[in-house]
Amino acid sequence: MESGLAAGGLAVSSESLKGDCRVSILPGDGIRVRSSVQAMYGDSIHELAAQSWESFGAPKIRIEIDDGGALPCVLRARIEAALAEHTRQNLPVLPLPCVCPQRDRRRRTRLYIPAHTPRLFLNASVSDADMVVFDLEDAVPSSQKAGARSLVRHVVPTIDWGKTEPAVRINSGIAGQADLAATCQSGVHLYLIPKVESAEDVARAADVLDQFESLALLMPLIESALGVENAFEIVRASPRIAAVSLGIEDLVLDLGAQRTASQVETAYARGRLVNAARAAGVQPLASVFPRFDNPEDVKAYAASARQMGYEGIGCIHPSQVRPAHQALAPSSDEVAWAKSVTARGQADEAASALKGAMVDVPVFRRALRILQEAGGQR
Repeated sequence: MESGLAAGGLAVSSESLKGDCRVSILPGDGIRVRSSVQAMYGDSIHELAAQSWESFGAPKIRIEIDDGGALPCVLRARIEAALAEHTRQNLPVLPLPCVCPQRDRRRRTRLYIPAHTPRLFLNASVSDADMVVFDLEDAVPSSQKAGARSLVRHVVPTIDWGKTEPAVRINSGIAGQADLAATCQSGVHLYLIPKVESAEDVARAADVLDQFESLALLMPLIESALGVENAFEIVRASPRIAAVSLGIEDLVLDLGAQRTASQVETAYARGRLVNAARAAGVQPLASVFPRFDNPEDVKAYAASARQMGYEGIGCIHPSQVRPAHQALAPSSDEVAWAKSVTARGQADEAASALKGAMVDVPVFRRALRILQEAGGQR
C-alpha cells in the first residue's frame, strides 16, 4: 500500500458485530484487519482504512479493525470517527449531495432507529415508512454519540431511500448544534429538535443550517408544559418548519400526570398542538406508539390520531408501519361518501342536502381532501 502500513489478520465471527465493525487505535504502526469476509474483502477494507489514515495526516498509530460484514460506508464512518477522536481533528468535509427536501410531503409514519446500530439501517430503508429517523438522542449512549454522527453522515447519502425521507433526531442544546454541524451536509432532509420550549430553540438550529447552507427542514418536538403553551410561537419560528409533534413521555413527567391508555392526561396538549400546527400551516404528527406486539393496537392509536387531525404517528418497529398506514387511510365508506359529494357540483355552489345532511363549501373541500388522500396511498 502507498501508506506503507501492512495488512494482516484472520477472519472474525461475532454476532455482536454483525453488519458493523470495531475500530481500535493503538500505539505502533500498521493496519490489522480481521473480517468475517476476510477472503473477499480484507484487502479492500485495508485500502479504505489506509485512505482514511492518510486524510488525517498519516499519524504514527496502529489501526485494528474487527469487521462483521459492515457496509463500506459503515466501515469508513467507524474508521473516521476513531481517527477523529484520537487525533482531535474534525471529520473530513464530504462532497455536498444535491438535496431538495419536500416540505409538504406525506409523513404518515416515521420509523426511529438508533443511529449507532448499522445492522438496522438496511431494514429501515425498505420498511415502507414515509420517514426514517436516525436517533442521535436518547437511544444512543453518550460514549457512542460521536460515532453515531459519523455513521449518519456516511450512511444517509449512500443508501437509496426511494420514497422514504431520511431524517435525524438531534440532541438538545450545544450537543444538538454539534449534531447539525457534523451531519447537515450529508443529505439529511429533516431534523427533529427535541425539548423545544420557545422560538429561540428553533432559531438556534436554523442558524446552524444557514451557516452550512443546508436546505434541511425542521420538526420541533414539544415535550413540556411550557412548550405546549408556546406551541403557536414555536411552529411559526422558521420557514424551515414542516411538521411538529409531542414528546409524550417527557410531557407526562413534566405535568406530574399518570400515563393512561385513554391518553386523557395529554388531551389538552394534543388538541392545542393540532390547532397551533393548522393555524401555522405545518403538519401535526402524533407521538410514538410504544407497543408493536399487536397490530390492532397500532391501528386504534393511528385511527384516534387521525380523528383529532394528526397526519401521522411515530413508530419504534417496522411492524407498526403497515397497520398505521391502513388506519390513516380513508375507509371505503369515506371514499364513497366523498365521491357522492364531489359529483354534485363545485365548492363555490350554495349549500345543498345529501342523504339528510347539509353539503356546503367546507364539506365539499373535506371530500376533496379524502379523495386526494385515497389516491395517494402506496
